[in-house]
Amino acid sequence: MKSLQHHVRKLAQLMTEADNLVDTNKARKLIKKAEERAKKIRKRCQQQQCKENDNETTE
Repeated sequence: MKSLQHHVRKLAQLMTEADNLVDTNKARKLIKKAEERAKKIRKRCQQQQCKENDNETTE
């Protein structure tokens, strides 16, 4: 599985590319990709928090 850091870097890269574009349609597509990546990041964070909570309750 890809690390959370990888997803965050890719998100930043997509947003930077969208900011630099003049063509609004291409920028819109990149922003949509960035939003999907942000969802993955949120999901990953939630999974890690759940694992940490499970580890705390078992100890």
